[in-house]
Amino acid sequence: MLEVTVLRNDQKGNNEKGRVQLYGFNTLTPQAARAALEIAGFFTGTVIYTSTDKSGENTYRKAYRVYPNSARKIFDDVL
Repeated sequence: MLEVTVLRNDQKGNNEKGRVQLYGFNTLTPQAARAALEIAGFFTGTVIYTSTDKSGENTYRKAYRVYPNSARKIFDDVL
């Protein structure tokens, strides 16, 4: 199971945010990001996966910005 945050910004400046649980995926891939958006009811948006180790110090983040025909990986400095 993979738990991700889903963000959507529309043309009017409205922001929507939600948490989605994905079963059947172990890592965030473009296909998993598109599935998360579909579950949330969005067609485009940003999907962020955040993982923290037991000590809470090291944080791993991976994100994809999903468009109608493609998905692009976003790096930490952009988030």
